[in-house]
Amino acid sequence: MSDPLRIMHFADTHFGVENYGKLDIATGIHSRLLDFRRSLGRAVELALQAGIDYALFAGDAFHLQAPRPTEQREFADALRPLLEAGVPIVLVTGNHDMPTARGRAASVDIYRALRVPGVTVADAPAVYTLQCPRGPLKVAALPYMSSSLAHADDVGTIRQRQHAAAALYRKALGNLAVEVGDPKECPVVLVGHLLVEGATLSPWQHGSSTHYLEPTLTVNELQQGPWDYVALGHLHRYQVLSLGSAPPVVYCGSVDRIDIAEAGESRGFVLAEVSRGRAIHRFVDVDVCRPMCQLEIKAVGDNPTKAVLDELVTRDWNGVIVRLILACEHGRRGVVDEARVRSALASAQDISIVYQSLTPETTTDMVTIKPSDVRAQLESYLSRPDLRSRKQVLLQTAEPLLQQVMAEPDEKEMTQ
Repeated sequence: MSDPLRIMHFADTHFGVENYGKLDIATGIHSRLLDFRRSLGRAVELALQAGIDYALFAGDAFHLQAPRPTEQREFADALRPLLEAGVPIVLVTGNHDMPTARGRAASVDIYRALRVPGVTVADAPAVYTLQCPRGPLKVAALPYMSSSLAHADDVGTIRQRQHAAAALYRKALGNLAVEVGDPKECPVVLVGHLLVEGATLSPWQHGSSTHYLEPTLTVNELQQGPWDYVALGHLHRYQVLSLGSAPPVVYCGSVDRIDIAEAGESRGFVLAEVSRGRAIHRFVDVDVCRPMCQLEIKAVGDNPTKAVLDELVTRDWNGVIVRLILACEHGRRGVVDEARVRSALASAQDISIVYQSLTPETTTDMVTIKPSDVRAQLESYLSRPDLRSRKQVLLQTAEPLLQQVMAEPDEKEMTQ
């Protein structure tokens, strides 16, 4: 048996995320873009130190489907050491990379248009045979496929569209297996950007209803093929779904944290050693991610501001993204001097302060919402800044329940 091929499995770099950041005066670049550039650069550095033969990217290079030129430049610059070392790269497109309309380019199509040597862009299911000095590798690419590609928009319900799109993935998997054929001694890796049943979303992704409407495949379905390793992107938390069975089915996770809810979670990439019929892998932590901290403090006593400041003085906040949760008695929010609290956190990268009540809120006048008012109340709630971008998706999801509630008679009408 030949020596195993060493593979860098990475994904979900999301260049273009700007939450918790600001313009860096020294460079003129947004601080969060610098964070993600530093993390990806470190991942590439560690992978090269490990002597990788191939770099397989499982989707979502950018956060926006039409990335800014600066983001494209920084992403390309981070990958440049791989090309200089002669490491072949495969870029599989994710949902954030896909164009919003037919005929438009994916965010990474520039590499294909320029025919960059050593870079393969996979925006449709296909099998590629790559070459490196230590041996060939077959890559079966399964990029993100929207329900519209399955002509599922003509189907009536959301669930029917979901099932139609899942059928498209299954068909693509079968076609890829046939195309690979008999790989003999050549290892085969399936690289996909999709949702797998039973996988754990990152805390940030729990806030998105779209993941609950996506087509899902099972681990067993992904293992039914000639692949020796299944490299997945889309979910931002590193996890192994195969539970010791072969081939390994692995989400590598994102290279940096996107949301404060992910504070404390490791971020990085997977280093896999793959040979025909066998694969081992390990997670490699990228050790340069900007620290995030979500801290809860009880703002109580005769001097609640001092109680908060006493907690803050014990830590170094330089460059940290901070969410401070102040737990206080209901109605006493104003007793905390926020200006002094923010001054104590002046060296932090970003500060957000939220309040949490230690005592239940009492309501003396209960307001009854009539069924006919429910839609207006929901639309008003979804107009919040943090929900506005997902308003239409959430309204569409809630439509069946809204119809049911609207069909109920108002209490006033029932008493007449």
